Amino acid sequence: MADKISKIVFVLLSRGDYYRDATIDYEALSVERNAPRWMRMLEKYGYITAA
Repeated sequence: MADKISKIVFVLLSRGDYYRDATIDYEALSVERNAPRWMRMLEKYGYITAA
């Protein structure tokens, strides 16, 4: 087990990459996290009106 973890850590560090879990939809998380800010900016600049 430690051998597998050390290999993964070595590959990630050598590539300068981040660990990304294949079972998580990172794009959906990003949209969920940023949507309120995007909506505020659209309202601020008059593209949409507040409900």
